[in-house]
Amino acid sequence: MVITLSIFLLAGAEILAQTNETASAKDEKKALKQAQKLRKRLLKGADFHQLAEKFSDDPGSAQYGGELGSVQ
Repeated sequence: MVITLSIFLLAGAEILAQTNETASAKDEKKALKQAQKLRKRLLKGADFHQLAEKFSDDPGSAQYGGELGSVQ
């Protein structure tokens, strides 16, 4: 299961909460719960980029605050 919170303006950004194919139901539930907590924080005004750096499972975009680069 892959759960992604995304914001797309002129460039994409993500916070990836990911499990793999062999993940247990418990691990999938944990990833979903984490995504739901992050969503609530974002709706309350938390900084997306700071959350992405701290919580994203995508090391490539996490180091850039969730930025994926330009969308073409």
